[in-house]
Amino acid sequence: MISVEPYTGTPKLMPLAFGLGAVGLVLTAVGAFTGDARATAHSYLIAFTYWVGISVSALLMVAIFHTAKAKWMTVLRRAMEAMANAIPILFVLGLGLIPLLKHLYPWVPGSELASHLSELEREHLGHKQHGYLNLPFFGARYLIYFGLWWFV
Repeated sequence: MISVEPYTGTPKLMPLAFGLGAVGLVLTAVGAFTGDARATAHSYLIAFTYWVGISVSALLMVAIFHTAKAKWMTVLRRAMEAMANAIPILFVLGLGLIPLLKHLYPWVPGSELASHLSELEREHLGHKQHGYLNLPFFGARYLIYFGLWWFV
């Protein structure tokens, strides 16, 4: 019979992965404050949305499998739970969007994008959608969504 040794590579690679991630975040911050802030903000938002989507999708799949009392997904469950465990880390990484909001949305006070809008568009953003498109409600939605995902 062939003897198979367990995989022991992960603990050795974790510090390297953490270091590469930290370097990437520092370079993103440098790009945001010294280079093209708008391009950096959009890139960061797309990457953040991508990884949040994967984590929340894994969380939903685990919930569906538990609700259906599916026995066949035992092999997938641990991997999906590990993907969903990234939600607290993504909450912290999402806070990096706060200084970039003025480069992303025209409704943020002091946004450089508001100058490209017509008078009618500015009035529409300013009056009709003010209850939804403002920083306090944006922050409240952020906390509610991540709080629910973290709780689940």
